[in-house]
Amino acid sequence: MNRESAEQVEWMKKCDYVVSEMNNFVRSYVTPLSHESADRVRLIGTGSFIIRSGIHSIITCHHVGAEGEWQLDYRLNSSDVIHRYSMRWLGIPEPVDVACTKDTLVALSTEQPAIQPQQLALKHETSQKEELLYFFGFSGENSNFAFENLVSNGTGYLTQQNQEAASDGDLIELLWPQGAPNWSSETTEYAKKNMRFSDPRGFSGSLVWNTRFLEVGGNLDSWSPNYARVTGILKRFDPARSVLLATPIEKFGHHKLA
Repeated sequence: MNRESAEQVEWMKKCDYVVSEMNNFVRSYVTPLSHESADRVRLIGTGSFIIRSGIHSIITCHHVGAEGEWQLDYRLNSSDVIHRYSMRWLGIPEPVDVACTKDTLVALSTEQPAIQPQQLALKHETSQKEELLYFFGFSGENSNFAFENLVSNGTGYLTQQNQEAASDGDLIELLWPQGAPNWSSETTEYAKKNMRFSDPRGFSGSLVWNTRFLEVGGNLDSWSPNYARVTGILKRFDPARSVLLATPIEKFGHHKLA
């Protein structure tokens, strides 16, 4: 094995570890958001439980709430029990495209993990352009409903910022595999065979995490998910360029949704 191949193998081992640890760390914070009409139940987007101004909220994209007419179903801590939120939301429409529940969740369990204020970055910035970024969500093309329950546990992805993108501070561009992912060791053969990557709608509202893996040295012994910080929120897919577009945290974090 030549030196370049050995380095690549080592890098992939590190990525495999980081995505596995982030999956375990983030999964319990995330919920699918669905809307039930007279004729069907459908996935609208992804939400995350977060502590905002001292209350437990769900944060997602503004267009997710609007598409569900602000009445969205969610589930706590990956439970199959469905709860509905139909009260007021706080929203910032495009170009920011972020919304969160205004009132604390009536059905909220004290055991439901929520993202704390200190886990939010003040600004989207990475120490290196190759830094590993992560998100977890529910892709519509890989999710189905049966007996009014979503048949999907969500999927976590490790990616990087598009280095060819012009940085204007309004958008983060994340690379999307478009059918050619590097599978983690936890991915089953069934998932590899059946997962699709042509239409990632449903990830709208997924929070983007800066893992800070390279920032703290790129060493598995010195990094843990506790270093990760929320740095943006996914809002749409650009199929022509195979990138996911996200709003940086400074456009909606902390005081802006207080």
